[in-house]
Amino acid sequence: QVFESIAAIAGGSFNLTGAGDPERIVGYRVSASLFPMLGVSPQLGRWFTPEEDQAGANRVVIMSHRLWQRRFGGDPNIVGKALTLNGRSVTVVGIMPADFRFYTQDELLWVPIAFSKEEQQNRSTHYLDVMARLKNPVKLPPRPAPPCVRPRRVGRGSGRPHGRGARRSRRNAARAGRR
Repeated sequence: QVFESIAAIAGGSFNLTGAGDPERIVGYRVSASLFPMLGVSPQLGRWFTPEEDQAGANRVVIMSHRLWQRRFGGDPNIVGKALTLNGRSVTVVGIMPADFRFYTQDELLWVPIAFSKEEQQNRSTHYLDVMARLKNPVKLPPRPAPPCVRPRRVGRGSGRPHGRGARRSRRNAARAGRR
């Protein structure tokens, strides 16, 4: 095993309602291992737990610093409060640091990926991104050396395999055969 940690990510968007005007927000479903693997801690609150990354138990959200500032005025008491995403009540468990950027986006939310039984069994859809952290130090097997390629001489000409020298070499070889 060469990986210390692996995380799955699926993009999407969420309808945020119940706190001001309804708004569509870019977001990601992520495995609970993502933020610890990236080595980033929330500014407020905590990461997702492995238990919250299970189907039916994923009623939590982490939001970006910018979304928290813009939409909730930087309210330090937001952690533990309920929001409505896509018609479901979720609890805010964390706020990411101001300098954290994910896929170049800075106004996001994250929810646990919590694969359903159908998603776990379906191997024909390709909607996930995967990130992994290599173990330190990683010992990879040695790669075989590339094969050595040597130019081949054609006839007695210039040694060039094609072009004018190759034609001359063939002509000279034909003449030598007539002698």
